[in-house]
Amino acid sequence: MRLSAHLALGTFGLLVACSFRGPEATNRNPASAPIGPERSRKISGDTAPVGPERNRSTAGHGGSGIVDARTPSSNDNPAEIRTGCGSASLLRIDMGNGFSAQDVLTRLQSDGTFSGRVRIPTWRNVGSDRAPAWIVDYASAVEFDRRTLLKWFDGADPSVAGSDLYEAVRDSEPYNVAAQFVNSNTVVRVYRGQYDLGHRMASLLAVMFATAKQGDPDCVDYINREWVSKILPDAEAEKLMRQVRSKEAAQLVKEGRLDKTFAEVAGNRKRIHEDLKNMDEQIKSKEEQNVSELEQIHSQLKQSYFALKSELMEITPCRDFVSLQETLTVSSADPKVFANQMVADCKTRISSKLDSARTDVLRLQGDIKLNEARRKNAEDALKSAEERGRSGEVERRQEAIARYDEKIEQMRNKLESVSKSSQMYADYLAYLTNAETGSVSMELKRINDLLADRQKRVTTDYLKSEMQQVERLKGDLKANSTNYLTLGFFGGFDGADSAGAFSR
Repeated sequence: MRLSAHLALGTFGLLVACSFRGPEATNRNPASAPIGPERSRKISGDTAPVGPERNRSTAGHGGSGIVDARTPSSNDNPAEIRTGCGSASLLRIDMGNGFSAQDVLTRLQSDGTFSGRVRIPTWRNVGSDRAPAWIVDYASAVEFDRRTLLKWFDGADPSVAGSDLYEAVRDSEPYNVAAQFVNSNTVVRVYRGQYDLGHRMASLLAVMFATAKQGDPDCVDYINREWVSKILPDAEAEKLMRQVRSKEAAQLVKEGRLDKTFAEVAGNRKRIHEDLKNMDEQIKSKEEQNVSELEQIHSQLKQSYFALKSELMEITPCRDFVSLQETLTVSSADPKVFANQMVADCKTRISSKLDSARTDVLRLQGDIKLNEARRKNAEDALKSAEERGRSGEVERRQEAIARYDEKIEQMRNKLESVSKSSQMYADYLAYLTNAETGSVSMELKRINDLLADRQKRVTTDYLKSEMQQVERLKGDLKANSTNYLTLGFFGGFDGADSAGAFSR
């Protein structure tokens, strides 16, 4: 079903007013001094503007809002006539509410507002942060201009949701600045020599929209060349205005190609929105699958922890230690740290016992050799005593040899036992460290792999590629937001609606 541009959005203000609602009274020009204590009344939207700038003879039209058709006179600048646009052309451009484009620009330059100026006494800080000094100064209220400018920012592309306009404005710096003025309901005040950037941007853009739509696209180039620097006497503000690419849009209007170009840009944005929607669905599906995978990982981790604990409990030196460690730390320790630390501590304990057993083996082997040497000396002494016929010495030597035999036997038995322990500890250590045959190492590796998989799934890395694609698509939208809005407000929104080129 086709919807009109105005039904698709209503007004430019309805979509973004909630986002850009400012304080009750504000001066948004960065160069402006802050406003002091509130001493002035809020001006009602129904208050009629006053001031000499409402002189009808100066405006060249009556108060009915119909601009008189004027042809260039001899007083017009010949250079202006040659460009295809000049003050006479701008006088024929009806901005509504009885104002011509020429009124808007000239009065904006001279008085800071074109719809009538109300002077408001206001507290103003002219000091520094360290030494504030407040004075009463007169500020001009420019919010009456909003009623004339607002209609030129009314429109939406029926091919996409109305929120696309809000999104495009949010992503476009120049249109965002203008929207902050157009959609605000507060009194905007400016002091002498100052201006509100949003007010000036909205005014220039609206004049360009009007000139292009009312058959004078050449005036857009003239306004850029002759008026932008006068209305925006700031290099950064002019740079902001150049992002709009208004001359290109006006040329498309002049050549009758704007609707086609806008349709291509709008169609591209629609495809990007569809791609974003598909990516959201993919992410949602992957997240749901991830929840299921995480539950499986949790179950497998429990099984691996139990298997690891059982394996370690089979190792005699680690049995009591593992049981105590689990009781003290399993509820609070990091799972990966706990599992690895438990195995590492078990290895340390076995290594310590293996070192001790090997030391005992070496010591016993040395003692046995020493006692065997002493027994040999006793045997030699026994033979000498027997040869000399000393019966008493023979008896003592025989008793000493018997004691050496008994001692050596005990040492050999102990050496055998210690050697068995040393071999057992060596086997335990090999069992813990052999990654290919040791079940403990295999279970520990499985636990670490599961924990790594779980960590990846609970961080943004799991959806990194999808989120990067989303960011790229959003970047594509942002990159053409200003051009999309420019083409739309220069007539693309109206063309799409009237021609029915798009449908929901």
